[in-house]
Amino acid sequence: TIAIACAIIHLSYYAIFSILGIKPLVLFNGFSVILYILLIVFLFKEHYVSTMLAAYVAICLHSVFATILIGWQYGFPLQIICLIPVVFYWPFKKKYTAYLCSSLSAAVLILLKLITLSHPAIYNEIPDGSTETFLYIYNFCISIIPMVIFSSMYSISTRTSQEILSEKNRNLLQLASIDPLTGLLNRRSMVTKLENAYYEREKNGRIFSLVICDIDDFKKVNDKYGHDCGDYVLKSLAKLMKNSLQNNCTICRWGGEEILILFSDFCCEAACEAVEKLRNEIETTPFIYNNIHINLTLTFGVSSGSDDCSISDILLQIDKNLYKGKNC
Repeated sequence: TIAIACAIIHLSYYAIFSILGIKPLVLFNGFSVILYILLIVFLFKEHYVSTMLAAYVAICLHSVFATILIGWQYGFPLQIICLIPVVFYWPFKKKYTAYLCSSLSAAVLILLKLITLSHPAIYNEIPDGSTETFLYIYNFCISIIPMVIFSSMYSISTRTSQEILSEKNRNLLQLASIDPLTGLLNRRSMVTKLENAYYEREKNGRIFSLVICDIDDFKKVNDKYGHDCGDYVLKSLAKLMKNSLQNNCTICRWGGEEILILFSDFCCEAACEAVEKLRNEIETTPFIYNNIHINLTLTFGVSSGSDDCSISDILLQIDKNLYKGKNC
């Protein structure tokens, strides 16, 4: 695309300088058109960096040659200025190449200004004064447009990269916080939720209740039907719980077949009512795996976080209550 654009621009210069009768620039732009056609061929062969470097050299030479021949005031040095930021968008393998090119452009620009100050232009009498204005505006446009295009590309690329990075961060956060089998929160994430609930209790007096549940005789399910069946049971149970419990409940796979439930703003009695409803629903729901009907029962341990006790104390209490339930 760059080579095609440059070929078209030099073709227009060829026409302009033909009209003005400046033969050296006519020949230079004629050769430039041929050069860019050859570069297009190289571009199809994926010689991107070589093509861009050749274009860079050609643009610099054209700007220098045109400025020396007809003068600084026609705006050809603007093309060298344009190259300074643009080269940083080119896919050089080595980062310092862009810095070398931009430094070279700045040096050529300074040297060219010194030359034009000490030596008058060779073609210093172009009869039509409007030609100077036209050429300056034309050179300004073809210099500023690439910078606008590359700046837009940079903005789009940056925004896209940020969106991709944000999405990856969200995925990583989900992977770090979600149990991959059940889709429930994992233990580490639940600890954070418990700490937040404890902080809210201490600061604002908000109560909460904790419930731990364990699948009865889950080992027998694995031994009799296989671990794939056990995984199916865990996934199905997690889905049932998420659909049945209220929005202010946080469910976590605490470990193995143990599931921990945080009831925000629930007293112990309200949590027991919700658990009893859940227990009945689970007992009446058949879990079907490869045409095998599996009936589950769960044992629950409940404790309230409204008392002045630590998270460790509450977890210890629900474990004791679960143990009592198992032995009833």
